[in-house]
Amino acid sequence: MGWTRCVRHVACFLAVYLRTCVCTGLPDPKSPTHCELGKFPCGDLPTCLPLQLQCDGKKDCSNGADEANCGDNNGWADHLQSQVVNPALESAGIPRDCHLDMHVVPHVCQCIYTHIKCERVGLVSVPANISQDVTRLNLQHNLIESLQNNSLGKLTALHSLNLRGNRIRTLPAGAFTGLTNLGQLYLSENLLETLPAGAFQGLQRLKWLYLQKNKLRSLQADVFQGLTSLNWLDLRFNYLQDLPSGVWCDHMPALLWLEMEGNEIEKLTSSSFTRCSSLTFVNFRNNTLKSIGQDTFTPLSSVWELDISWNSLAPLPIGTFNGLGHLKLLNVSYNRDMILSRDLFFGLDNLTSLDLRGLEMPQDCQHSRVLLSLENLYFVYFDDFSSCRYALQARGCSPKSDGISSLKNMLALVFLRVVVWVLAFFTVLGNSFVILGRLLIKNENNVHSLFIRNLCAADLLMGVYLVIIASRDVMYRNEFIQHALFWQESVLCQFAGFLAMLSSEVSVLLLTYMSMERCLIIVFPFRTMEPSARQNRTCIACIWLIGFLIASLPFLIQDSTCFYGSSSVCFPLHLRSPYGQGWVYGAVVFIGLNMCAWFIILMCYCCMFISIQRTRMRTTGPPAHKADWIGWRFFFIVLTDSLCWIPTVVLKLLVLHGVNISETFNAVIAVVVLPINSSINPILYSISTSNFKDGSLRVFRTRGQSISRLATGNSSGNTFTMSVRASLVFHSCQPSGTCLIPHLGQVAPVSCLHLL
Repeated sequence: MGWTRCVRHVACFLAVYLRTCVCTGLPDPKSPTHCELGKFPCGDLPTCLPLQLQCDGKKDCSNGADEANCGDNNGWADHLQSQVVNPALESAGIPRDCHLDMHVVPHVCQCIYTHIKCERVGLVSVPANISQDVTRLNLQHNLIESLQNNSLGKLTALHSLNLRGNRIRTLPAGAFTGLTNLGQLYLSENLLETLPAGAFQGLQRLKWLYLQKNKLRSLQADVFQGLTSLNWLDLRFNYLQDLPSGVWCDHMPALLWLEMEGNEIEKLTSSSFTRCSSLTFVNFRNNTLKSIGQDTFTPLSSVWELDISWNSLAPLPIGTFNGLGHLKLLNVSYNRDMILSRDLFFGLDNLTSLDLRGLEMPQDCQHSRVLLSLENLYFVYFDDFSSCRYALQARGCSPKSDGISSLKNMLALVFLRVVVWVLAFFTVLGNSFVILGRLLIKNENNVHSLFIRNLCAADLLMGVYLVIIASRDVMYRNEFIQHALFWQESVLCQFAGFLAMLSSEVSVLLLTYMSMERCLIIVFPFRTMEPSARQNRTCIACIWLIGFLIASLPFLIQDSTCFYGSSSVCFPLHLRSPYGQGWVYGAVVFIGLNMCAWFIILMCYCCMFISIQRTRMRTTGPPAHKADWIGWRFFFIVLTDSLCWIPTVVLKLLVLHGVNISETFNAVIAVVVLPINSSINPILYSISTSNFKDGSLRVFRTRGQSISRLATGNSSGNTFTMSVRASLVFHSCQPSGTCLIPHLGQVAPVSCLHLL
């Protein structure tokens, strides 16, 4: 956020030179209006509105407080925000003529007012013939390798000296002696490896010192002797491995801003900031920090902004941030080994902005409330939208959506809300219809019917899951974020996730087993390889047991009570946080198990198709159009399985390799693609087959005739007998064309045609 950094620089400049501090941009955190979690006050009005109405571009509060202060300018950026531009300093009448004697201005340089600019002119040393009245000297991007003693001493009026981008390797002691009015010194982008003691002696009015992008490896405390007015010290992008030894802040009692980004510092101890109470901004971003001792930051009682992001910090001890009572902005993002303990942020009562991107939020339900103690938190940043439920008191949470949910709705897109209800309806209706039909149709293969009924039962569980998700979306409409934490930790969410996983994996395993069994029967028709009915029942029971164990496994893992609740739809796909808690479980199930199952199904149907084609060529078997229909049927079965499973496997592999998936695509995969197979399976394996259609028609025709005869009011014994006989015939017909009819206590085979 370059503009924010720019504002902070300008704000610091004004704070230093105007010596005023006006804090604007935030309302008084001690608002007299107290609102429950998930709501905010309309400024000084006794009105509380839902959190999602803040900064949405619409004026919801009568005083407009909901659309004020929507940018995160906490820390130095909110200093003097209203005074960043001073009209008095923008006078268009500033003369640009040289006010210096041209005889004491080097001919290769430019002179504007009392400023001399010798930029990129190939100088190898500081020019000797420079006017003593110069106030700003720019010598950047030349070839200067060293500074001679007293070479600048006569420039007593100099306010700013820019030596950036030269080849300076060493600074002799006393190099800046005599520059009693110097306020800004730029030594960045040189080749400095060491600095001697007293290198800046005599610069008692120096306020800004830039030493970034050199080759400094170590610093001694006495390097900064005499810098009693220094406010800004920039040591970014060097090779420093530690802070200066000793009480180095004693030499800079007015130091406000410390920049240490991009160095090689590995640890901070309790003595690192001794007597540094004046610091208000500390930046240790992108170092190699591995540990921070307890009470390290205690001396920094005035610090407003602390950045320790992009390091390798292990879990921080409780009390790490003790003493930072004035801290407003804290950035601990992208410390991959860091774990947020429950009391880590205790005492940060004035914290208004917190960056936690790149960190894994604790999945333990007890520790999920680690942020609720930060009552004045205004802005919080996560990697995963679902983590926003941990900071309901924050005015702004980023990201605002994960494609599936938003601050307002559990299902953010209208498309998703409609599709979930449609899928739920067809999944429940289709699978219930097939189960009922298979129970009534008695003259079909019992083993095959058993498999289909179990497959529909598994898919029916997915329909129940979709009904739960769709109904909760309606229940939490327009205020989801207020209920997100309760919902995702609830027993119902865990149960819904369990049903979805059980349905998904039992369906996958059943389809795999059915494909293998069909393949054996078709490819090897004359061998006794067909499993017996008992073996099939045993296999089905084992499949349900395996599915139950897979779905129950997250409950057996310690500290995984909120595993299914990691997503608002309670399904552990982990596309937004690929290495979140339980990612190995998701990878093994969706990449390992499901991919192997798809490959087996593909090979089985390919073998069956090839075998049928060979049989067709050798015999006068079924008509060509029927064989072609079988081929198309096989193709659609494999195609639907592929469209449901392959995208999930591919996306899972991509996110594990760091590829960023769009939020909308993530939502479609999680809410639409995964469950759609459960609504298609009844059509593919039952409703579209001729046997099921014929059997269903016979059932409806027979039941319809029985009902119509009863409705006529004909109560004669013949009518009743014929109705019972027809019902018995239907329920007793065997594939051989005979029926088993109870007769005088015995079961007698009778021709079905004869009875009818």
